Amino acid sequence: MKKQAMEFCERLGIEYSEGLLPYYERGLKHYRSEGLRIFDSDRLRRINKKYNIFRTLLDRVLEAGEIIQKNPDLVLYNYIAREVIADKVPFNKLLSLPDRGCVETDHSVTYAILSHLEDAIARLEKRNLPLEIISDTLGGIESEMIAYFEFNGRYGTRGYVGWYSLFLHGEIIRVGRLQYQFIKFSSPVRVFRKGDDVAVLMDGVDMHKKGMLFGSLGQCDEEGKYFADIKEEGNAVTGYRANRYGEVDPEPVTLVGYSEPLKRGDTVLAIHITNSEPFNFELVQASFAAADEFFPQYYPDVEVKGYFAHSWVLEKRLRDIMGRDTNITRLADMFVGIPTKGNQHGAYMYLFGVEQGTPAEALPERSSMQRAVKKYLQDGNYFYDKAGIRLI
Repeated sequence: MKKQAMEFCERLGIEYSEGLLPYYERGLKHYRSEGLRIFDSDRLRRINKKYNIFRTLLDRVLEAGEIIQKNPDLVLYNYIAREVIADKVPFNKLLSLPDRGCVETDHSVTYAILSHLEDAIARLEKRNLPLEIISDTLGGIESEMIAYFEFNGRYGTRGYVGWYSLFLHGEIIRVGRLQYQFIKFSSPVRVFRKGDDVAVLMDGVDMHKKGMLFGSLGQCDEEGKYFADIKEEGNAVTGYRANRYGEVDPEPVTLVGYSEPLKRGDTVLAIHITNSEPFNFELVQASFAAADEFFPQYYPDVEVKGYFAHSWVLEKRLRDIMGRDTNITRLADMFVGIPTKGNQHGAYMYLFGVEQGTPAEALPERSSMQRAVKKYLQDGNYFYDKAGIRLI
């Protein structure tokens, strides 16, 4: 069986690993017993008729299935992928298929993903979630296909399998304009509150005097490095506090009489913003208001302490760069900033639609925001991905 699995990988250009073998065996067993059932178009139409998961791309998905099922190796690939997704195993480490710029690779894993729809729906219906929420949540599959098109000029699912798994396993729920993911708070900070003042102190981490975690772009020199920890005495805590930009000043501050409403390991809701729809701050506000009521009602067994974000849209210097408020700066203002080991991946990918490392002078200028951030980068600055917390 191992030799057979290795030959399968060689034909598809997959790097074989021992961890793949049990999934190959399981997938082959199902392929032999189910044949082309995984590509059942009538099943997919029935599901979509009730749940409206695909609003525009169903025909493209069905056409892709017709093409893929002509290749026995790709049919088997989907059965193997189905098993990997079921076990929540890191997908790309086992089944990374080379991109050949065609339907067969763009949609190589689409039907493995869609094979889990009934289980995903059952999981959400067990919570008695409204039909609209189920439809919007699983509609994230189509949203990511659209995002794939924006980066590749073709629709597909390749490369996003881990993200799709979160929808399928009920770990992401969409409420209004935003998607919410259950995660454990893990930032190297402690969060304190006194009245309306929420303070973030760095907790046992190397910082740079310019404000970000040591090792961030442009903040790697040993001369600027210092260690930020927290000292407690009675009802006072002393440490290095994040400022209004979500960066840290290298001078300690002392807080007196603050409580600690959020600790590492507590559950928070990470927010995600689909880029397949226009961004409107009023819709974001409405989503938060709805989420404040939705999650206690439908997830009473999960104690959520706040909302979390990690994104280029949390770069609060954008207001200075633009010289005015935008929908994005208004969203950022809803969060208390947390510095990270900052890179520029988010801005390059989602604002400019290019790979990080693209020369600043080559960045597109199709919007006022692109023009402003491009000039900021050309002036030798960095536009960091940052994090933020919004307590409930």
